[in-house]
Amino acid sequence: MSTLKEKLLTRTTLISLTASLLLTPSIQAQAEPWVQAGDERTRHHLQILADSGKVKIPLTTWPLMWSGVKKGLDVIRVEELSETELWSYRYLRHQLERSMRVAEASIRLHANANPAYAFTDFSNDFREGHEARAALALNGNTFSIKLQGSYLNEPLSGTSSRYDGSYAAITWSNWVLGVGAIERWWGPAWSGSTILGNNARPAPGLFMQRKDTSGGTFGSWDINLFISDPADDNFDEDAKFAGARLSYKPIRALEMSLSATEILGSVREEEVQEVALSDEAELPAITIATPDTETDIDADTSETPPQIIDIKQNNRMLSFDWRLSHAVKNIQLALYQQISRRSAAEEEVFGGEEAELIGIEMGNMIAGLNSRFALEYQDTRNGELSIFDHSFYKSGYRHYGRNMATTIDTASTSISLSADHYFASGHQFSWRLGTAELNDDNINLTPPAGHVYGPKSQSVDYASVTYKIPINNLVRTDLRLQHMSEAISFADEEISSGGQIVVNIEF
Repeated sequence: MSTLKEKLLTRTTLISLTASLLLTPSIQAQAEPWVQAGDERTRHHLQILADSGKVKIPLTTWPLMWSGVKKGLDVIRVEELSETELWSYRYLRHQLERSMRVAEASIRLHANANPAYAFTDFSNDFREGHEARAALALNGNTFSIKLQGSYLNEPLSGTSSRYDGSYAAITWSNWVLGVGAIERWWGPAWSGSTILGNNARPAPGLFMQRKDTSGGTFGSWDINLFISDPADDNFDEDAKFAGARLSYKPIRALEMSLSATEILGSVREEEVQEVALSDEAELPAITIATPDTETDIDADTSETPPQIIDIKQNNRMLSFDWRLSHAVKNIQLALYQQISRRSAAEEEVFGGEEAELIGIEMGNMIAGLNSRFALEYQDTRNGELSIFDHSFYKSGYRHYGRNMATTIDTASTSISLSADHYFASGHQFSWRLGTAELNDDNINLTPPAGHVYGPKSQSVDYASVTYKIPINNLVRTDLRLQHMSEAISFADEEISSGGQIVVNIEF
């Protein structure tokens, strides 16, 4: 049976969709309808205007539609803005104008001294060593499409040729419906998410989200839904991955979100022995067999054939996060938290494992330098079968070996301090300091289960610096250096200190 990916993301389908849009006479405005997950500069400036009450939209669910941003910018009185707010307003207007083009093409070249990134964050959209990527984005009155192809040299998992980032979407009333493999980030943090982040490759599927989330008298709200078909061979053949997120911003200072994800659709066959009982017989003790246990039946069943029943297998997680902010002149402060745990049904089997993230951030402008700082703590320490592991889905909550939520995976803790500094010239300087205790329970599960950082506990301190240089209107170069206190194991590869370079070309 063909998978959803094979049906919807074949080369023939993508070429046909491109041709149909190229022949549509109504193409206009916005090469892409949303701000992508990973655009930390645009997120920073949006957060400044949102924390000061100038833009009234939820900002913890990415990708983020441009429609609500434009509506908010259109009603701002520029003469009432502070120096910091005016900078953000001008930048967002510039980005909105750039996005409102008939078409956009880009080429990105990436090289990494290591075979993969060990500690990803919101700004990462590369995960492995050397990659060449090309994309074309188009948009019509009701259609949007992006075709993105990439080639990786010696990938750690999956094929070398990929179509991650490709999609086709239509607008219906105030909803966007689409199909594709898009990056998502659910949560208020910058270093990770306990429910869904960009640490793992996106899976192709169907999605729906609101177009304009600006809301009205009772606050603004957003809803995102998706169902995808994981392409990883470690997933069960019939398994699907689905998610839903509702964000609500009742007042300027507070945003709250509820999220749920589920791996579903697979069926496991189990044998149950039928027992004939007389009216006076006592109920025998019956233990239903599982793949890991023996059947124990206190009754004579030698003459009764076993009955085969189907048991549906689900892996459901729930998450709640909030962000509380306050702005004073040129300073914005925020406190946020995200907690994820299994659903009630899952807890009955596995217990109440959970993952938690808490952080504090500050945005400010000092001496002409626009900056954002974030201090965050993550904790995923639990029992032997943690929230990111599962008895039936052996790969757990992972896609191509990488956790679909946080980068530190299970049974781990981390503390990180990061900062992004933006110059009026368009240059950006970012740095990050962190320490992590990985696989703290030292448990070795049989692959494809288990910790991506290996079966043994590892402790590491790390630091990185990144400088992004706009060469001209078309070309930008990103340079990054990373230091690690010691080499660590990642997907059976060694990750150590090194450097990365990215060349971005946009037309």
